[in-house]
Formats: sequence, C-alpha cells, structure tokens
Amino acid sequence: MLRSILLAAIPFLTASVFALQVQLTVVNSTCGNSTGSITASTSGGSGAYTFLWAPAPPTGQGVNVISGLSAGTWSVTVTDSNGDSGTATATIIDLPNLDVPNAILGSSFMAACAGQCTGQLYLNENLLGGEGPYSITTTPPMPLNGICGDAPFNLQVTDALGCSGMGTTVIPENHPVAMLGSLVEGPCGGAPTSITFYFDGPFPTGGMWAGPGGSVSPPMGAAVGHTLVVTAPPGPPGVYVYIIPSISPCLSVNYLFLIPATVTDCASVEGDLFVDVNSNCTYDGTDFLLPNKVVTLQSGGQVALTDAFGHYRFQVPYGTYDLSFTDPVYGQNCAVASPVNFTLDAGTPSTTIDLALSSGAPDVSISCAIGQAVPGFKQSHWLTVTNNSAIPSGPLTVTLDHDPALTYTPVWYCSGGGPFWNTTAYWGYPDTSVPGQVQWELPGGLEPGAQAFLRVELLLPPDVNLIGTTLSATATVITPLNDIDLSNNVCSHSEVVVGSFDPNDKQGRTTSGSDVSWIPGQDSTITYTLRFQNTGTAPAQTVVISDTLPGLLDLSTLRILGASHAYAVSLDSARVLRFTYDHIMLPDSGSNELASHGFAQFRINPFPDIAVASTIDNAADIFFDFNPPVRTNTSSLTVEGTTAVLGTDAKLLSIYPNPAGDVLMFRTVDPGNYSAYVVAMDGRVVLKTPNVVDRVRVQGLAPGVYVLRLVRKTGHELRSSFVKD
Repeated sequence: MLRSILLAAIPFLTASVFALQVQLTVVNSTCGNSTGSITASTSGGSGAYTFLWAPAPPTGQGVNVISGLSAGTWSVTVTDSNGDSGTATATIIDLPNLDVPNAILGSSFMAACAGQCTGQLYLNENLLGGEGPYSITTTPPMPLNGICGDAPFNLQVTDALGCSGMGTTVIPENHPVAMLGSLVEGPCGGAPTSITFYFDGPFPTGGMWAGPGGSVSPPMGAAVGHTLVVTAPPGPPGVYVYIIPSISPCLSVNYLFLIPATVTDCASVEGDLFVDVNSNCTYDGTDFLLPNKVVTLQSGGQVALTDAFGHYRFQVPYGTYDLSFTDPVYGQNCAVASPVNFTLDAGTPSTTIDLALSSGAPDVSISCAIGQAVPGFKQSHWLTVTNNSAIPSGPLTVTLDHDPALTYTPVWYCSGGGPFWNTTAYWGYPDTSVPGQVQWELPGGLEPGAQAFLRVELLLPPDVNLIGTTLSATATVITPLNDIDLSNNVCSHSEVVVGSFDPNDKQGRTTSGSDVSWIPGQDSTITYTLRFQNTGTAPAQTVVISDTLPGLLDLSTLRILGASHAYAVSLDSARVLRFTYDHIMLPDSGSNELASHGFAQFRINPFPDIAVASTIDNAADIFFDFNPPVRTNTSSLTVEGTTAVLGTDAKLLSIYPNPAGDVLMFRTVDPGNYSAYVVAMDGRVVLKTPNVVDRVRVQGLAPGVYVLRLVRKTGHELRSSFVKD
C-alpha cells in the first residue's frame, strides 16, 4: 500500500525561503519479511538537507530513503542549511501478500492497436513490497509486451522470498472510428447532389485521399460531427480511399467511399423504429431504438433492415406503398400503426414515418454458434443474449452445457472492431466451471434492447478416434421475470469432429436440427451460421460477408441473431444480405489463431407454399480487405414430402451388423467417398461424417432406430434404416 504523510515544519518563514515541509511515501512489508521502505521528500527550506530517522533503520540513516523495514512506526527530522527543521511520522503495515493491485495502479501502459496484440504493461515493481527479482505470470498466459486490448487478465507475481500476490487489470485498445452507412440524394436519373457518410464517432482528420484518378486534393468532402458530406466529388464516379497513415506499431487505417454516377431511385421514405417505453407515441430519451429489424414495403415487395440506430430508409420509384413491421414481441398502440399507406410523387418525393411499438411483457433470448472441432485444438463457443422487451431483464444466469470430452481453459482473445453499437458487450470469463458446464452471472442484467456477447474456448483432447463423432452443446439464459417466450431462452448446436476443415464455411440448420432436409409441418425456420478466418499474413482491416438469399426464402421473416465483432448489416433490393465488419482488425492466424476467427448468424423462413423436392441452396462470399472473395460451401436443404423412413434396394446398399454396435459397415455398388448422415426418427441429423468409404462410427448414438443417408458430390443418394443397440 502506498501512503503519503505531509506535515508543516515550523511556524514562520524567512524573507526569502518557504517553510520546510516533509512528505513520506510508504511501501509496506509483505509476508512477514523485512521488505518495507519509506521515502522522504522535501519542499521549501534552503540549501542541503540532513535526515535523522528514529528508531535507527537497518539501512538508510542520514539519507532520504530507509529500507529493509518490518511492521512499525518511524519518524524523520529534516534540517536545512539555515538550521530550520521539520518532522514527519509514518507506519509500516505488514501485508499478507505482495501489493500487486497497488503496483498496477502506479504502473504505466501502452494501449494495444486495434485487433493486434501490441499492448504493453510496465509494472512498477518498486510498489510491490517484496524483494526482487520477481517472476510474473498471467492468466491467460501472454507476454507483458504483447497484450491484446479490452479484456481483463490476472497478474500473478512472486518475489525472491516466495511471497506472492495477484491483481487484475485490462489494457485498453485503440478503436478506429467505423463507418455505418451512406445516404445518396439528387435528381432522378441525374448525378448525386449530396452524399452523406455516417460514422460512429467524429470523422478522423489527418488522412490522405486517393480516387479513381489517383491522389485527391483538397479533401473530398466536409466533416460535420459524425458525418462526411460530399457535395462536389473532385473526380469521376467510383471508389475513393481515405488513408490514415500508420503510427508504429499500429497499421494504417483505410476508409472506402463509393460515389455513384447517377441517382436511380428518385423518391424516399425513412423513419425510426422504436419501443415507446413511456407510451407518448414520440421518440424521446426513455425509449430505445430497434436495430437490424426488417421493415417491409408490401406494395413494392421490398424489405429493408434498420441500421445500428434503428433507422430505416427506402429509395424507391414514385408510387403508392404500404409500410409494415411485424413482430410478435411488440404491439402497436399509437395512431400511426403498421401497415401505413402513403404515396410518393413529384409533389411529395419524400416522407418520414416513425413506427412506435409497445412491449409490455419481458422477453430475453439467446442464440449460439460454435467453431470447428478438431482433436487437440480449442473450439470457440459464441453466445449472444438479447433483451427484446422494454423492461430491464434483472439479473441473468447464462449456462453452457457442453460435451464432457471438452475442457475449459482460459485463453486470450481480442474483441477487435470497436464497441458493439447499441450493445452491452461482456468479454469476461465464466464465473464458474465444472466438467461439462460453464456459467456466467450477469448481476446487472440487460437494459431494454441491449445485448450481452459471451465467448468461451473449450479444448478437445488430441484423440484421433474422436474424428467422426458429434459434439453437442446447449446454452440457456434464466431471468427472474415472467418471460413471455421461453422457447428462445435456450439454443442448441452440434458439430462433427473433423481432422481438417475449411475455415470459411456456411451452415444451414432447420428447427429440427437437420442440415440436409426441410420437413414442412415440422420445421419452422432455418438458422444460417457463416464462419470465417483470416488465414493471411497480416490483420484484416475490413471483412464483408455478401450473401444472396434465394427466392424460396421469405425476406420479411429475416432476423439477425448476432456476430462475433461489431458490424453493420444491410439488405438491398437484389436480396443481397451484407455483414460489414468495418475496421475489425482481425488478426491473422499465424499471430493469434484463436482471435483470427469470426462469425455472423441469422434466421429466416421459407415461404409456406414451398414445393416438395425443392432445394434451398445458399452460399456466401467473404471479402478480406481488397483480396478476391472467398466462396463458402453451399448449404443445401431438400424439401421432403414425408418423414417416413425410406428403404433401398439391398443390391445398391447393404449395411452390417444390424443392429450395430460402435461401428456400422456398409457396401455399395458404386464404391467411393460419401458424406454420411445419420437421421433420427424425428428428422434430426444426429451424426454427420464426411469422406467415408465403408464404415461410420456410431458409438455415441443412443439406442434406437435410425436412417443412414450416403450422399455423393454428384447428388446421388442411398438410404437404409438400421438399429443401434
């Protein structure tokens, strides 16, 4: 503990000298060792000082620092060259541990670059109260000159005498300002007269511009608060780049601006979507906006997503439209209610329509995504908890039940990409962990509309026999309130253990858990998870996921569930859904493998009248900065006409033994590599194993009747039922 004692020395001043003052700084002893010290600092007085300590210290008599002290009280008399003196007294306390928290408070640091582990902590060892040299370890383990920012870590310090202590701290991360979106205005068919780009903070200055024709000077537009307004582009239409130069060790920051040649949609409607907490039908400080919600223009067949601040905007041709928003969680009690009919024409080219919603019942939901499972590596589990209602959630308990083969180990990862907009982001470690379960306590709960983002890494043993088995996990959130919809308080996911994997992939999973079949009447929604990884050699500043949604999916049912980093999401008239991670600063896998991963997740329903035997195919493109896009696999769901078990000709596929034990063998008339799917009687895919030739490991299945589906890359499929004993 560091303490200071300041006493006036004498009651008078000379004509030229202030009164002599003495200040004592104390470092307490620790663990019963004589490691305390006292430092005397002086002000005022004249000339050289002499120091007389009482009782006599082990070392330091006659100078301003005494050390080697045990618990006790010491006083010092300081005399200057004029004979004036002052006295101060201090007490040493013996602490049971090294004073790590106090040493952290007295230390200096360097903030980490965005998405890079470049933070540094310069621990002030003089304030520990021990005897050097010191050994320092961190949890999670990392060097003190290579710290990732914005997440707490523990510091364990031990001195040469065996005394130890612990403290917790966090090094901040420098987050670049992120772009949220843009607004194009101008005459129909003509050049834009104004383009406004929106940011989540003041537009950064000090950068350099470059455009289609090279460098641009003067700046392209005027910075006004959190916006950049371009009224007269200094060059041709196209992409312009604004570059903030690098300051070592941080990288340069680039912003991309698209200047279109013409304005194609001449009319516009915009507004805010918000929950009217105080029921006055007007947005004010007590209300909260709803981001990433689908607003529909029914007459025009268009949909739009509200932005991070709950604002929507359509740019459309002249015409008559019905604006609507539907969600069972929210009601409508105001005069302006969905659907709203309006007309846009030359006389009224634009209008503003705010939609005020009511929510009288509490509703908390949770969504989950998991990373690939490989023996000997850690598997990421991402959980997003959302308070959907206008009522504070109260304290929350979040539990993740996972396969007991996995073990929890604290690891370090970067948040990257800045704070979550309209989100409360929790990056803390679980409060408790036991085999097969980790748990977080959120005593403050969530305010209306807020989210909590949780992440944990679970280690899979280096056992190759696990390849082909399925790992399952279930996450639940418990609230003290009477939740209106308990079905969204739990989420489950499963992943097949593989030996190698494509880090950029897309998964589509139905309500029943299948990733190959859609069963009408049994399935109600599809959850898509897109996973990505930076496998390059430098951090990715911006990542964009572009997903063209097939026409069999009803855009009005789209719901954004969550993502691994701060993001902006948009949906254009061509059914292209985009997740933009602006300035995510995603580390490369070589420098920080765990932090190099990310994901996006959304939910959507097919149209009710989808035809039997239709195939819902969906893939996505992932852009890392200026590199060519990485194409994911295609998620393919076939619409089934029945849930009955389909048999097969024994001449085409034979399986044995049946009933099966740990291994199910098979023989086909067309030998080769198959993807094997084991389907339960309720339609759920309970086991998926790629690249099988003649056998499938089924030891993890519960006893019962199943269907084995063997699928070739050509689409050819064989099926047969079997019994697991």
